[in-house]
Amino acid sequence: MKTSSVVHYCPQFTTTDIDNLIVGIACGLQKQGIHNIIISPNSERKAQLAELGVEHFTNDEARAKNAFTRNKHGKSIAISIVFNYDQSQSLVVDLARHINDGLTTKPKYVMVYNRFEQARDRPYAQSFYDAYIATSKCVRHDVEQHQRNNPDKPFWVIPGSLEDKNCHPQYKASPSWMFNWLQLYPNFEQEFSICVPCNISPLHGLEDLTPIISSLRAQAIPAQAYITGDCAQADASYLSQLHNLYREAGIEPYINWVGPRSDMRDLLSVSSVCINLCNKPISYARGIYEMLYLGGSGAGYNHGFVGELIEQFLSEGLIEPQQHQDMVKLLSKWHREPPQRITEVPYPYRMQDCVDNVYKLIRQLLD
Repeated sequence: MKTSSVVHYCPQFTTTDIDNLIVGIACGLQKQGIHNIIISPNSERKAQLAELGVEHFTNDEARAKNAFTRNKHGKSIAISIVFNYDQSQSLVVDLARHINDGLTTKPKYVMVYNRFEQARDRPYAQSFYDAYIATSKCVRHDVEQHQRNNPDKPFWVIPGSLEDKNCHPQYKASPSWMFNWLQLYPNFEQEFSICVPCNISPLHGLEDLTPIISSLRAQAIPAQAYITGDCAQADASYLSQLHNLYREAGIEPYINWVGPRSDMRDLLSVSSVCINLCNKPISYARGIYEMLYLGGSGAGYNHGFVGELIEQFLSEGLIEPQQHQDMVKLLSKWHREPPQRITEVPYPYRMQDCVDNVYKLIRQLLD
């Protein structure tokens, strides 16, 4: 590996979470003496990459500078890790042409699956890869259900990490942030605050807030829900249905539409609990993940990525889907006696765990 590089290839626009995953892995491997190149439309952390010596190119820059085959240090490509891939044949052809041309030894290709939809697209490209990574057990299961990957090729589950200087169990919102928040919600500190970070859509089960909030208020628990979805992006008829539902149930005064937040970690860090009410399995849920990562109390239905996360961080928070009264019982208990906060993020959700496991997979492929 001293004379070769790892390329992290993300040809399409990427979310902040995928960008953080790619940058975290690349920087971690770089610190272990392995040279890394990231090829993606952009990265929010170019300064950090440059400081560590990780090269970053857009797709056009990579082609122009031949970064697919040999970088400025003269090192050839040993491993190419492909992220955020839409399974299009054009990408496979493009990747093979630009990486293979001029190389005497074909690099090892690793495909990263991070969402269910990838597994349900056309499977013809799978023989192209030497190994696969899924960012969760549920995504791996979905891939195995929908595709016929070669069982002789490594298929590892390596979760992405949220770890950074502002996302860890010791994080707390600043006094100035809290002061500003209380100007908007002056009774917040006296409430049992339930953060509901999700898009406003039927998938996210916001109807379930009706029996949950109603039952908690009937027990004289001062429950208030804070929904962070963007009302402007929601279907107008669905949003109207929710308003009517909450109004008819008499809980509308206890529902707060706070909108999408750039200060999500601050809100989560001061909320009593965070809940996820998705009525179907989903492959990723940043809000509940972030709450658990901060050491807070998170509850959700036991399926998909949400169930997988809660089982590892706070298994008491697992509720079978649509069992509203079980959720009410749990939240009532947590109102009386909050669960013990974690002080350390469990394996394998730390960034170092992610880097170590990717490194082990690379060694396995090259050895």
